[in-house]
Amino acid sequence: MFRVFAQIRQDIGSADLNPSSKRSMLAVFDKAVERGQPQLAEIWLLDEQILSQIEGAIKLLGANHHAWQVDSGQLVFRRQADLDLFNSYMSQVQAIETKQEQMQNASLRKAQESLSKLGQ
Repeated sequence: MFRVFAQIRQDIGSADLNPSSKRSMLAVFDKAVERGQPQLAEIWLLDEQILSQIEGAIKLLGANHHAWQVDSGQLVFRRQADLDLFNSYMSQVQAIETKQEQMQNASLRKAQESLSKLGQ
């Protein structure tokens, strides 16, 4: 995420504009990024939730290393309860990743809209 912001700042800085326009665009962009800080904190919190779910899956696999095997590239569990728990962890990871992606896309759209308005 921060790489995208850095790239946008760099693009504004290297744009073929007069210095005053660049400063103005950078100020508006920086203000928009600052307003987005709470959203970044939420994305980081979601990252922590993803890590927690993955940790749960790894602990399940480690604690029950005789209760599963890899067959043709797929995990195969001997007990349905273990499969259900593993799938629950992975479903949560996917749901959180989807939420993060939606938030990031919305944020990028807003930034692009703001930049488009400046260019008009």
